[in-house]
Amino acid sequence: MNRKANMLKNIGSNWFVLVLGIAVTYVVLPYTIRVLGQQQYGVWLLITSLTAYLQLLILGVPMASVRYIARTVASNDYSAVNTYVGTCAGLYLGMGAVSLVIGGGLFYALHHFFTVPPNLAKAADLAFWLVLIYVAAGFFGNLPVGILSAHNDFLLTNRVQSWIWAARLVSTLVLLYFRRSLVSLAVIQLGLLLLQAVIMWLAITRKYPEIQFRSWRFDWSVVRQILPFSLFALVLNLSARVAFETDALVIGHFLNVDRIPFYAVANSISMYLIEFVVAIASVVMPMAAKLEATQQYDQLKDVYLKWSKISFSLTLFSGVYFLIFGPSVLGWWIGPAFEHPAGKVLQILMFSNLVFLPARGVCLPVLMGMGKPGKPTIVFLFSAALNLALSIWFIHPYALAGVAWGTAIPNFVFGIVVWVLACRAVQVTLREYFRYVMARSLVAALLMAAVILLCQARVPVHGLMGLTAMAVVMGVIFTVLAIVFVYRKDRLINLQAWIPALRTR
Repeated sequence: MNRKANMLKNIGSNWFVLVLGIAVTYVVLPYTIRVLGQQQYGVWLLITSLTAYLQLLILGVPMASVRYIARTVASNDYSAVNTYVGTCAGLYLGMGAVSLVIGGGLFYALHHFFTVPPNLAKAADLAFWLVLIYVAAGFFGNLPVGILSAHNDFLLTNRVQSWIWAARLVSTLVLLYFRRSLVSLAVIQLGLLLLQAVIMWLAITRKYPEIQFRSWRFDWSVVRQILPFSLFALVLNLSARVAFETDALVIGHFLNVDRIPFYAVANSISMYLIEFVVAIASVVMPMAAKLEATQQYDQLKDVYLKWSKISFSLTLFSGVYFLIFGPSVLGWWIGPAFEHPAGKVLQILMFSNLVFLPARGVCLPVLMGMGKPGKPTIVFLFSAALNLALSIWFIHPYALAGVAWGTAIPNFVFGIVVWVLACRAVQVTLREYFRYVMARSLVAALLMAAVILLCQARVPVHGLMGLTAMAVVMGVIFTVLAIVFVYRKDRLINLQAWIPALRTR
Protein backbone atom coordinates (compact mmCIF):
# COMPACT_ATOMS: atom_id res chain seq x y z
CA MET A 1 0.00 0.00 0.00
CA ASN A 2 2.89 2.30 0.83
CA ARG A 3 4.48 1.64 -2.56
CA LYS A 4 1.23 2.40 -4.40
CA ALA A 5 0.69 5.59 -2.43
CA ASN A 6 4.26 6.75 -3.13
CA MET A 7 3.88 6.03 -6.85
CA LEU A 8 0.65 8.02 -6.94
CA LYS A 9 2.25 10.93 -5.07
CA ASN A 10 5.28 10.95 -7.36
CA ILE A 11 3.26 10.79 -10.55
CA GLY A 12 0.84 13.36 -9.17
CA SER A 13 3.71 15.75 -8.42
CA ASN A 14 5.06 15.17 -11.95
CA TRP A 15 1.66 16.07 -13.35
CA PHE A 16 1.46 19.17 -11.16
CA VAL A 17 4.76 20.47 -12.53
CA LEU A 18 3.63 19.64 -16.05
CA VAL A 19 0.39 21.57 -15.60
CA LEU A 20 2.39 24.46 -14.16
CA GLY A 21 4.69 24.32 -17.18
CA ILE A 22 1.71 24.35 -19.53
CA ALA A 23 0.30 27.37 -17.68
CA VAL A 24 3.60 29.24 -18.00
CA THR A 25 3.90 28.29 -21.68
CA TYR A 26 0.32 29.44 -22.21
CA VAL A 27 1.49 32.95 -21.25
CA VAL A 28 5.08 32.91 -22.48
CA LEU A 29 4.76 31.36 -25.97
CA PRO A 30 2.32 33.82 -27.59
CA TYR A 31 4.08 36.71 -25.81
CA THR A 32 7.46 35.58 -27.18
CA ILE A 33 6.16 35.14 -30.73
CA ARG A 34 4.46 38.53 -30.61
CA VAL A 35 7.53 40.34 -29.21
CA LEU A 36 10.17 38.66 -31.39
CA GLY A 37 8.07 38.11 -34.52
CA GLN A 38 7.68 34.88 -36.47
CA GLN A 39 10.98 35.27 -38.33
CA GLN A 40 13.17 35.81 -35.26
CA TYR A 41 11.35 33.13 -33.28
CA GLY A 42 11.75 30.76 -36.23
CA VAL A 43 15.54 31.32 -36.10
CA TRP A 44 15.46 30.54 -32.36
CA LEU A 45 13.64 27.25 -33.01
CA LEU A 46 16.17 26.44 -35.72
CA ILE A 47 19.09 26.98 -33.29
CA THR A 48 17.53 24.90 -30.49
CA SER A 49 16.63 22.07 -32.88
CA LEU A 50 20.14 22.00 -34.33
CA THR A 51 21.98 22.03 -30.98
CA ALA A 52 19.55 19.49 -29.50
CA TYR A 53 21.41 16.74 -31.36
CA LEU A 54 24.47 17.39 -29.17
CA GLN A 55 22.52 15.96 -26.26
CA LEU A 56 22.93 12.57 -27.93
CA LEU A 57 26.50 12.63 -26.62
CA ILE A 58 25.02 11.82 -23.25
CA LEU A 59 24.95 8.21 -24.50
CA GLY A 60 21.82 7.30 -22.58
CA VAL A 61 23.75 7.54 -19.29
CA PRO A 62 20.90 9.24 -17.34
CA MET A 63 18.45 6.41 -18.04
CA ALA A 64 21.10 3.80 -17.30
CA SER A 65 22.26 5.57 -14.13
CA VAL A 66 18.72 5.78 -12.75
CA ARG A 67 18.27 2.04 -13.28
CA TYR A 68 21.55 0.98 -11.64
CA ILE A 69 21.56 3.58 -8.85
CA ALA A 70 17.97 2.59 -8.00
CA ARG A 71 19.07 -1.04 -7.63
CA THR A 72 21.93 -0.11 -5.29
CA VAL A 73 19.75 2.27 -3.28
CA ALA A 74 17.31 -0.62 -2.79
CA SER A 75 20.13 -2.60 -1.14
CA ASN A 76 21.23 0.48 0.86
CA ASP A 77 24.80 0.19 -0.52
CA TYR A 78 25.87 3.84 -0.60
CA SER A 79 29.48 2.98 -1.32
CA ALA A 80 28.30 1.59 -4.67
CA VAL A 81 25.94 4.55 -5.09
CA ASN A 82 28.83 7.00 -4.72
CA THR A 83 30.85 5.01 -7.26
CA TYR A 84 28.00 5.17 -9.78
CA VAL A 85 27.51 8.89 -9.12
CA GLY A 86 31.22 9.68 -9.44
CA THR A 87 31.53 7.69 -12.66
CA CYS A 88 28.51 9.42 -14.17
CA ALA A 89 29.90 12.81 -13.12
CA GLY A 90 33.14 12.11 -14.96
CA LEU A 91 31.28 10.96 -18.05
CA TYR A 92 29.08 14.07 -18.04
CA LEU A 93 32.04 16.44 -17.80
CA GLY A 94 33.75 14.69 -20.70
CA MET A 95 30.58 14.82 -22.79
CA GLY A 96 30.20 18.52 -22.12
CA ALA A 97 33.74 19.20 -23.35
CA VAL A 98 33.20 17.16 -26.52
CA SER A 99 29.92 18.96 -27.26
CA LEU A 100 31.70 22.33 -27.25
CA VAL A 101 34.13 21.04 -29.88
CA ILE A 102 31.44 19.52 -32.10
CA GLY A 103 29.40 22.71 -31.75
CA GLY A 104 31.80 24.44 -34.13
CA GLY A 105 30.66 22.14 -36.91
CA LEU A 106 27.02 22.82 -36.15
CA PHE A 107 27.75 26.56 -36.25
CA TYR A 108 29.04 26.05 -39.80
CA ALA A 109 25.87 24.12 -40.68
CA LEU A 110 23.66 26.92 -39.35
CA HIS A 111 25.02 29.35 -41.94
CA HIS A 112 25.54 26.99 -44.89
CA PHE A 113 22.47 24.74 -44.85
CA PHE A 114 19.86 27.26 -43.65
CA THR A 115 19.01 30.83 -44.57
CA VAL A 116 19.35 33.19 -41.60
CA PRO A 117 18.12 36.73 -42.39
CA PRO A 118 21.12 39.14 -42.52
CA ASN A 119 19.58 41.47 -39.94
CA LEU A 120 19.50 38.58 -37.44
CA ALA A 121 22.92 37.09 -38.21
CA LYS A 122 24.85 38.62 -35.27
CA ALA A 123 22.13 37.89 -32.73
CA ALA A 124 21.82 34.34 -34.07
CA ASP A 125 25.58 33.76 -33.70
CA LEU A 126 25.65 34.92 -30.07
CA ALA A 127 22.47 33.01 -29.21
CA PHE A 128 23.92 29.86 -30.80
CA TRP A 129 27.05 29.91 -28.61
CA LEU A 130 25.04 30.62 -25.46
CA VAL A 131 22.76 27.69 -26.25
CA LEU A 132 25.85 25.56 -26.90
CA ILE A 133 27.18 26.39 -23.43
CA TYR A 134 23.74 25.54 -22.03
CA VAL A 135 23.82 22.12 -23.70
CA ALA A 136 27.38 21.42 -22.48
CA ALA A 137 26.51 22.40 -18.89
CA GLY A 138 23.26 20.47 -19.12
CA PHE A 139 25.09 17.12 -19.18
CA PHE A 140 26.32 17.56 -15.62
CA GLY A 141 22.96 19.14 -14.76
CA ASN A 142 21.34 15.74 -15.37
CA LEU A 143 23.20 14.20 -12.43
CA PRO A 144 21.17 15.60 -9.48
CA VAL A 145 17.91 14.77 -11.28
CA GLY A 146 19.09 11.19 -11.77
CA ILE A 147 20.11 10.85 -8.10
CA LEU A 148 16.71 12.03 -6.89
CA SER A 149 14.88 9.81 -9.42
CA ALA A 150 16.83 6.76 -8.23
CA HIS A 151 15.64 7.57 -4.69
CA ASN A 152 12.05 7.95 -5.96
CA ASP A 153 12.20 11.48 -4.59
CA PHE A 154 10.18 13.14 -7.31
CA LEU A 155 8.53 15.46 -4.79
CA LEU A 156 11.80 17.31 -4.16
CA THR A 157 12.67 17.40 -7.86
CA ASN A 158 9.28 18.78 -8.76
CA ARG A 159 9.35 21.35 -5.99
CA VAL A 160 12.54 22.76 -7.50
CA GLN A 161 11.08 22.53 -11.01
CA SER A 162 8.09 24.56 -9.84
CA TRP A 163 10.38 27.36 -8.66
CA ILE A 164 12.22 27.26 -11.99
CA TRP A 165 8.98 27.54 -13.98
CA ALA A 166 7.97 30.56 -11.92
CA ALA A 167 11.39 32.12 -12.52
CA ARG A 168 11.06 31.39 -16.25
CA LEU A 169 7.75 33.24 -16.41
CA VAL A 170 9.05 36.34 -14.64
CA SER A 171 12.44 36.46 -16.39
CA THR A 172 10.93 36.01 -19.87
CA LEU A 173 8.32 38.72 -19.42
CA VAL A 174 10.83 41.17 -17.95
CA LEU A 175 13.91 40.53 -20.09
CA LEU A 176 12.06 40.43 -23.42
CA TYR A 177 10.30 43.65 -22.47
CA PHE A 178 13.65 45.46 -22.19
CA ARG A 179 15.55 43.55 -24.92
CA ARG A 180 13.57 42.04 -27.79
CA SER A 181 16.17 39.61 -29.04
CA LEU A 182 16.60 35.86 -29.27
CA VAL A 183 19.81 36.39 -27.26
CA SER A 184 17.55 37.15 -24.29
CA LEU A 185 15.97 33.69 -24.61
CA ALA A 186 19.43 32.08 -24.58
CA VAL A 187 20.46 34.03 -21.47
CA ILE A 188 17.26 33.01 -19.66
CA GLN A 189 17.75 29.36 -20.59
CA LEU A 190 21.36 29.24 -19.36
CA GLY A 191 20.67 31.20 -16.17
CA LEU A 192 17.77 28.97 -15.13
CA LEU A 193 19.86 25.83 -15.69
CA LEU A 194 22.56 27.12 -13.33
CA LEU A 195 19.96 28.17 -10.74
CA GLN A 196 18.30 24.74 -10.83
CA ALA A 197 21.62 22.92 -10.47
CA VAL A 198 22.66 24.97 -7.42
CA ILE A 199 19.32 24.45 -5.66
CA MET A 200 19.24 20.70 -6.34
CA TRP A 201 22.79 20.07 -5.14
CA LEU A 202 22.13 21.98 -1.94
CA ALA A 203 18.97 19.92 -1.38
CA ILE A 204 20.77 16.61 -2.04
CA THR A 205 23.62 17.36 0.35
CA ARG A 206 21.07 18.10 3.10
CA LYS A 207 18.64 15.24 2.50
CA TYR A 208 21.08 12.53 1.44
CA PRO A 209 24.35 13.18 3.31
CA GLU A 210 25.54 9.68 2.37
CA ILE A 211 26.17 11.01 -1.16
CA GLN A 212 29.43 12.87 -0.63
CA PHE A 213 31.66 14.58 -3.16
CA ARG A 214 34.81 13.27 -1.50
CA SER A 215 33.51 9.69 -1.80
CA TRP A 216 33.06 9.93 -5.56
CA ARG A 217 35.43 7.97 -7.75
CA PHE A 218 35.54 7.15 -11.44
CA ASP A 219 35.42 3.41 -12.08
CA TRP A 220 35.90 1.94 -15.54
CA SER A 221 34.21 -1.29 -14.46
CA VAL A 222 31.05 0.72 -13.82
CA VAL A 223 31.35 2.23 -17.31
CA ARG A 224 31.58 -1.26 -18.78
CA GLN A 225 28.56 -2.32 -16.72
CA ILE A 226 26.24 0.52 -17.74
CA LEU A 227 27.53 0.98 -21.29
CA PRO A 228 25.47 -1.81 -22.95
CA PHE A 229 22.24 -0.51 -21.41
CA SER A 230 23.18 3.13 -22.06
CA LEU A 231 23.88 2.41 -25.73
CA PHE A 232 20.30 1.24 -26.12
CA ALA A 233 19.16 4.37 -24.35
CA LEU A 234 21.37 6.42 -26.71
CA VAL A 235 19.61 4.95 -29.73
CA LEU A 236 16.26 5.71 -28.10
CA ASN A 237 17.34 9.31 -27.56
CA LEU A 238 18.61 9.53 -31.13
CA SER A 239 15.30 8.20 -32.40
CA ALA A 240 13.38 10.68 -30.27
CA ARG A 241 15.49 13.57 -31.61
CA VAL A 242 14.92 12.50 -35.20
CA ALA A 243 11.21 12.01 -34.56
CA PHE A 244 10.53 15.28 -32.71
CA GLU A 245 13.41 17.72 -33.35
CA THR A 246 14.09 17.23 -37.06
CA ASP A 247 10.76 18.57 -38.27
CA ALA A 248 11.87 22.16 -37.65
CA LEU A 249 15.08 21.53 -39.63
CA VAL A 250 13.15 19.98 -42.53
CA ILE A 251 10.74 22.92 -42.64
CA GLY A 252 13.56 25.46 -42.33
CA HIS A 253 15.49 23.86 -45.21
CA PHE A 254 12.67 23.04 -47.66
CA LEU A 255 10.25 25.87 -46.86
CA ASN A 256 11.27 28.92 -44.78
CA VAL A 257 12.16 29.73 -41.19
CA ASP A 258 8.97 31.80 -40.79
CA ARG A 259 6.91 28.61 -41.35
CA ILE A 260 8.52 26.80 -38.40
CA PRO A 261 6.38 28.49 -35.68
CA PHE A 262 3.15 27.23 -37.32
CA TYR A 263 4.33 23.65 -36.90
CA ALA A 264 6.05 24.27 -33.57
CA VAL A 265 3.00 25.62 -31.71
CA ALA A 266 0.92 22.61 -32.74
CA ASN A 267 3.74 20.22 -31.92
CA SER A 268 4.20 21.92 -28.53
CA ILE A 269 0.74 20.73 -27.45
CA SER A 270 1.56 17.23 -28.65
CA MET A 271 4.90 17.36 -26.79
CA TYR A 272 3.21 18.43 -23.56
CA LEU A 273 0.89 15.44 -23.82
CA ILE A 274 3.99 13.28 -24.30
CA GLU A 275 5.53 14.88 -21.21
CA PHE A 276 2.31 14.07 -19.38
CA VAL A 277 2.80 10.34 -19.96
CA VAL A 278 6.58 10.62 -19.48
CA ALA A 279 5.69 11.82 -15.98
CA ILE A 280 4.31 8.30 -15.51
CA ALA A 281 7.29 6.72 -17.26
CA SER A 282 9.86 8.39 -14.99
CA VAL A 283 8.26 6.68 -11.98
CA VAL A 284 7.32 3.38 -13.66
CA MET A 285 10.83 2.58 -14.95
CA PRO A 286 12.71 2.56 -11.59
CA MET A 287 9.74 0.76 -10.03
CA ALA A 288 9.84 -1.89 -12.76
CA ALA A 289 13.60 -2.25 -12.20
CA LYS A 290 13.10 -2.86 -8.47
CA LEU A 291 10.22 -5.31 -8.96
CA GLU A 292 12.18 -7.21 -11.61
CA ALA A 293 15.28 -7.29 -9.38
CA THR A 294 13.25 -8.74 -6.48
CA GLN A 295 11.30 -11.08 -8.83
CA GLN A 296 7.90 -9.65 -7.86
CA TYR A 297 6.43 -10.38 -11.28
CA ASP A 298 2.77 -10.40 -10.22
CA GLN A 299 3.12 -6.87 -8.82
CA LEU A 300 4.97 -5.80 -11.97
CA LYS A 301 2.08 -7.08 -14.07
CA ASP A 302 -0.38 -5.12 -11.93
CA VAL A 303 1.70 -1.92 -12.25
CA TYR A 304 1.81 -2.40 -16.03
CA LEU A 305 -1.94 -2.92 -16.42
CA LYS A 306 -2.97 -0.24 -13.93
CA TRP A 307 -0.92 2.59 -15.39
CA SER A 308 -1.59 1.49 -18.96
CA LYS A 309 -5.30 1.92 -18.31
CA ILE A 310 -4.82 5.29 -16.64
CA SER A 311 -2.57 6.63 -19.41
CA PHE A 312 -4.85 5.30 -22.16
CA SER A 313 -8.03 6.80 -20.71
CA LEU A 314 -6.36 10.18 -20.10
CA THR A 315 -4.93 10.13 -23.63
CA LEU A 316 -8.38 9.51 -25.07
CA PHE A 317 -9.86 12.41 -23.08
CA SER A 318 -7.23 14.90 -24.24
CA GLY A 319 -7.16 13.46 -27.75
CA VAL A 320 -10.90 13.85 -28.28
CA TYR A 321 -10.79 17.46 -27.09
CA PHE A 322 -7.94 18.50 -29.38
CA LEU A 323 -9.27 16.55 -32.35
CA ILE A 324 -12.49 18.55 -32.12
CA PHE A 325 -11.37 21.92 -30.76
CA GLY A 326 -7.61 21.96 -31.44
CA PRO A 327 -7.70 24.47 -34.35
CA SER A 328 -9.96 26.84 -32.39
CA VAL A 329 -7.64 26.62 -29.37
CA LEU A 330 -4.59 27.58 -31.45
CA GLY A 331 -6.47 30.35 -33.23
CA TRP A 332 -7.55 31.89 -29.95
CA TRP A 333 -4.26 31.25 -28.11
CA ILE A 334 -1.64 32.35 -30.67
CA GLY A 335 -3.63 34.21 -33.33
CA PRO A 336 -6.19 33.68 -36.14
CA ALA A 337 -3.41 33.09 -38.69
CA PHE A 338 -2.44 29.89 -36.81
CA GLU A 339 -5.90 28.33 -36.70
CA HIS A 340 -5.95 26.55 -40.05
CA PRO A 341 -2.32 25.51 -40.77
CA ALA A 342 -1.31 24.78 -37.17
CA GLY A 343 -4.72 23.33 -36.29
CA LYS A 344 -4.52 20.78 -39.10
CA VAL A 345 -1.05 19.73 -37.92
CA LEU A 346 -2.35 19.29 -34.37
CA GLN A 347 -5.27 17.09 -35.46
CA ILE A 348 -2.97 14.84 -37.49
CA LEU A 349 -0.57 14.42 -34.57
CA MET A 350 -3.44 13.65 -32.18
CA PHE A 351 -4.48 10.57 -34.17
CA SER A 352 -1.11 8.90 -33.70
CA ASN A 353 -0.87 10.01 -30.05
CA LEU A 354 -3.88 7.87 -29.16
CA VAL A 355 -1.62 4.85 -29.68
CA PHE A 356 1.86 6.35 -29.20
CA LEU A 357 1.34 8.00 -25.79
CA PRO A 358 0.31 4.90 -23.77
CA ALA A 359 3.18 2.95 -25.36
CA ARG A 360 5.68 5.71 -24.57
CA GLY A 361 4.33 6.29 -21.07
CA VAL A 362 4.10 2.72 -19.77
CA CYS A 363 5.10 -0.01 -22.25
CA LEU A 364 8.55 1.38 -23.05
CA PRO A 365 9.63 2.19 -19.45
CA VAL A 366 8.49 -1.24 -18.26
CA LEU A 367 10.69 -2.88 -20.92
CA MET A 368 13.61 -0.61 -20.02
CA GLY A 369 13.18 -1.25 -16.31
CA MET A 370 13.14 -5.01 -16.91
CA GLY A 371 16.43 -4.72 -18.79
CA LYS A 372 14.90 -5.53 -22.19
CA PRO A 373 15.70 -2.44 -24.26
CA GLY A 374 16.87 -4.19 -27.44
CA LYS A 375 13.75 -4.71 -29.53
CA PRO A 376 11.94 -1.45 -28.64
CA THR A 377 15.15 0.45 -29.39
CA ILE A 378 15.37 -1.08 -32.87
CA VAL A 379 11.69 -0.33 -33.50
CA PHE A 380 12.06 3.29 -32.35
CA LEU A 381 15.14 3.75 -34.56
CA PHE A 382 13.27 2.36 -37.57
CA SER A 383 10.25 4.59 -36.89
CA ALA A 384 12.52 7.66 -36.55
CA ALA A 385 14.21 6.94 -39.90
CA LEU A 386 10.79 6.43 -41.48
CA ASN A 387 9.67 9.72 -39.89
CA LEU A 388 12.50 11.66 -41.53
CA ALA A 389 11.99 10.00 -44.92
CA LEU A 390 8.22 10.52 -44.97
CA SER A 391 8.49 14.12 -43.76
CA ILE A 392 10.88 14.98 -46.62
CA TRP A 393 8.74 13.03 -49.11
CA PHE A 394 5.44 14.63 -48.07
CA ILE A 395 6.59 18.23 -47.50
CA HIS A 396 6.43 19.37 -51.13
CA PRO A 397 2.93 18.16 -52.01
CA TYR A 398 1.36 18.71 -48.56
CA ALA A 399 3.59 21.35 -46.86
CA LEU A 400 3.20 21.41 -43.04
CA ALA A 401 0.48 18.74 -43.07
CA GLY A 402 2.89 16.44 -44.92
CA VAL A 403 5.49 16.84 -42.17
CA ALA A 404 2.78 16.04 -39.61
CA TRP A 405 1.80 12.84 -41.45
CA GLY A 406 5.49 11.96 -41.69
CA THR A 407 5.59 12.04 -37.88
CA ALA A 408 2.19 10.50 -37.17
CA ILE A 409 2.47 7.31 -39.23
CA PRO A 410 5.77 6.04 -37.72
CA ASN A 411 4.62 6.93 -34.19
CA PHE A 412 1.48 4.87 -34.71
CA VAL A 413 3.52 1.88 -35.89
CA PHE A 414 5.93 2.24 -32.95
CA GLY A 415 3.06 2.30 -30.46
CA ILE A 416 1.53 -0.93 -31.78
CA VAL A 417 4.80 -2.89 -31.85
CA VAL A 418 6.01 -1.78 -28.40
CA TRP A 419 2.59 -2.55 -26.92
CA VAL A 420 2.90 -6.14 -28.20
CA LEU A 421 6.49 -6.46 -26.89
CA ALA A 422 5.56 -5.19 -23.42
CA CYS A 423 2.60 -7.54 -23.12
CA ARG A 424 4.84 -10.49 -23.94
CA ALA A 425 7.48 -9.35 -21.44
CA VAL A 426 5.06 -9.16 -18.48
CA GLN A 427 3.08 -12.20 -19.71
CA VAL A 428 -0.18 -10.41 -20.46
CA THR A 429 -2.16 -11.66 -23.44
CA LEU A 430 -3.26 -9.09 -26.02
CA ARG A 431 -6.86 -10.06 -25.36
CA GLU A 432 -6.44 -9.52 -21.62
CA TYR A 433 -4.79 -6.13 -22.25
CA PHE A 434 -7.54 -5.01 -24.63
CA ARG A 435 -10.32 -6.09 -22.30
CA TYR A 436 -8.84 -4.49 -19.17
CA VAL A 437 -7.08 -1.41 -20.56
CA MET A 438 -8.85 -0.38 -23.75
CA ALA A 439 -12.41 -1.68 -24.15
CA ARG A 440 -14.33 0.45 -21.64
CA SER A 441 -12.18 3.54 -22.27
CA LEU A 442 -12.92 3.39 -26.00
CA VAL A 443 -16.66 3.11 -25.42
CA ALA A 444 -16.56 6.04 -22.98
CA ALA A 445 -14.52 8.14 -25.45
CA LEU A 446 -16.99 7.49 -28.27
CA LEU A 447 -19.92 8.46 -26.04
CA MET A 448 -18.14 11.64 -24.94
CA ALA A 449 -17.24 12.56 -28.54
CA ALA A 450 -20.84 12.00 -29.68
CA VAL A 451 -22.23 14.28 -26.96
CA ILE A 452 -19.67 17.03 -27.68
CA LEU A 453 -20.22 16.92 -31.45
CA LEU A 454 -23.96 17.13 -30.90
CA CYS A 455 -23.50 20.16 -28.64
CA GLN A 456 -21.17 21.80 -31.13
CA ALA A 457 -23.63 21.27 -33.97
CA ARG A 458 -26.37 23.03 -32.00
CA VAL A 459 -24.23 25.77 -30.41
CA PRO A 460 -20.95 26.51 -32.28
CA VAL A 461 -18.02 27.03 -29.92
CA HIS A 462 -16.05 30.29 -30.17
CA GLY A 463 -13.59 32.18 -27.96
CA LEU A 464 -12.19 31.54 -24.52
CA MET A 465 -15.55 31.12 -22.79
CA GLY A 466 -16.81 28.54 -25.27
CA LEU A 467 -13.58 26.52 -25.32
CA THR A 468 -13.36 26.58 -21.52
CA ALA A 469 -17.00 25.58 -21.18
CA MET A 470 -16.49 22.62 -23.51
CA ALA A 471 -13.39 21.55 -21.56
CA VAL A 472 -15.40 21.67 -18.32
CA VAL A 473 -18.31 19.75 -19.87
CA MET A 474 -15.94 17.10 -21.22
CA GLY A 475 -14.22 16.90 -17.84
CA VAL A 476 -17.54 16.29 -16.10
CA ILE A 477 -18.59 13.67 -18.65
CA PHE A 478 -15.18 11.97 -18.41
CA THR A 479 -15.28 11.91 -14.59
CA VAL A 480 -18.81 10.50 -14.47
CA LEU A 481 -18.06 7.82 -17.07
CA ALA A 482 -14.80 6.94 -15.26
CA ILE A 483 -16.59 6.39 -11.95
CA VAL A 484 -19.73 4.61 -13.15
CA PHE A 485 -18.33 2.70 -16.12
CA VAL A 486 -14.59 2.73 -16.99
CA TYR A 487 -13.22 2.02 -13.47
CA ARG A 488 -16.32 0.47 -11.94
CA LYS A 489 -15.41 -2.62 -9.87
CA ASP A 490 -11.84 -2.36 -11.12
CA ARG A 491 -9.56 -4.71 -9.16
CA LEU A 492 -6.56 -2.35 -9.43
CA ILE A 493 -8.14 1.13 -9.51
CA ASN A 494 -11.12 1.47 -7.19
CA LEU A 495 -12.30 5.05 -7.73
CA GLN A 496 -15.53 4.43 -5.83
CA ALA A 497 -13.49 3.54 -2.73
CA TRP A 498 -11.30 6.64 -3.13
CA ILE A 499 -14.22 9.11 -3.15
CA PRO A 500 -15.30 8.57 0.51
CA ALA A 501 -11.64 8.76 1.62
CA LEU A 502 -11.16 12.03 -0.25
CA ARG A 503 -14.40 13.40 1.17
CA THR A 504 -13.25 12.50 4.70
CA ARG A 505 -9.89 14.21 4.20
